Amino acid sequence: MKHPRALLFLSLLVVAQTAVAQQFLVVTPPQVVLHKTQNVQMHAYWYESTGIADDVTNSAAWTSIQPSIATVSSTGLVTMKGAGSALIVATYQKTPGYGTVWSKLTPFIRVPPKNTSRGKIEHIVFIVKENRSFDEYFGTYPGANGATTGKLSTGQIITLGHTPDPPAHDMGHEWTDSHSDVDGGRMDRFDLELTCSENGDLQCMTQLYQSDIPNYWAYARVVGCCLQRC
Repeated sequence: MKHPRALLFLSLLVVAQTAVAQQFLVVTPPQVVLHKTQNVQMHAYWYESTGIADDVTNSAAWTSIQPSIATVSSTGLVTMKGAGSALIVATYQKTPGYGTVWSKLTPFIRVPPKNTSRGKIEHIVFIVKENRSFDEYFGTYPGANGATTGKLSTGQIITLGHTPDPPAHDMGHEWTDSHSDVDGGRMDRFDLELTCSENGDLQCMTQLYQSDIPNYWAYARVVGCCLQRC
């Protein structure tokens, strides 16, 4: 009878750990544009694994990563102080949630439409890779607008390393991770992910080479040739 009991205990332990892992904190509004001296009340909601959300706005600890640009009160009231963007962090039960305020958003770059390719493009293929960035795949591709360096939270610029294939460990890829990574457009907090680095490998600051993904580079060459000839 010891084995069935042990199995039951292990099953309950796994279920409990899964339930904890599914708890998360959401800050609303996640992003907002404010003029200087304007305010916005942010709220923090704690979601249980059951899907029930509790308003923990007054219980969470609030912090502004860029207080010279925006400050936040102990109850989540954000005040814009200057130009730029600021990452607002709410922490509840050691779990962070993020919101961002801007003095203005970067406008989209408009590309005038052309007729040179009309009638010549027969197929459009989308290749979607979960948790991969352009720089991860094509940062070193000749002629691509890719990055081969990245900024750490300390301000240090480092050369992106080589991603092991398969990766040595998982890296943060949750909604909250992405908000912290982007840091209001600064793109400088990737190294603060809990799973970014193990034994100092900074795996989240690496990229693949042509030798790792030759087929994807072949696809890119075909697309490039088509665009040049069309």
